[in-house]
Amino acid sequence: MSRTFRVAAAAAVAGTVLTGGTLLAGCAAGTTPVTPATPTPTAVAPGGTLQRPLYSLVVPQGWTDLGSSDTSGQIDAYLARDGLSSGVSFSVYLDASGRTRETLVQQAKAAMPGATDAPAVTVGGKQLTGLQAEAEGLVLHQYYVETGGTLVALNWSWPKDDQTAPADVQRILDSLTWAP
Repeated sequence: MSRTFRVAAAAAVAGTVLTGGTLLAGCAAGTTPVTPATPTPTAVAPGGTLQRPLYSLVVPQGWTDLGSSDTSGQIDAYLARDGLSSGVSFSVYLDASGRTRETLVQQAKAAMPGATDAPAVTVGGKQLTGLQAEAEGLVLHQYYVETGGTLVALNWSWPKDDQTAPADVQRILDSLTWAP
């Protein structure tokens, strides 16, 4: 298995675990299928603005929005540097299940031993709190915010040894604005 595939798989699993999602097809008992909360995303040129009903952000040069292929209705944007070959990613999940932030945090901590509270950050004028963890050689972060009546989870990850990834992700966070 290639390093790129391992890193991409670990990032996908981590994002799913931290959002309290499931990797199995179908629905858990007592849940209903999720209908996409936003229209199907369209490709955005690197350096362009990714515009969504709840937020907008700038896609840095060298990054691609891979989220347009998601059919679950939860991944609203999935940005990857160098098409995931670097293992650096940033994603936006919309939780339409009605779960509270506290429930998502409890589920994430139970599913990923070692996840701890992360320092609060301010993004687009809103204070976000979240979790951080290390798994499969990746540094993982997940932050939560409610906006427009929807619980949003921002996730980002990178290989532990990547020295430029934190600055790349910070550029995305600095560009993010929330809809009124």
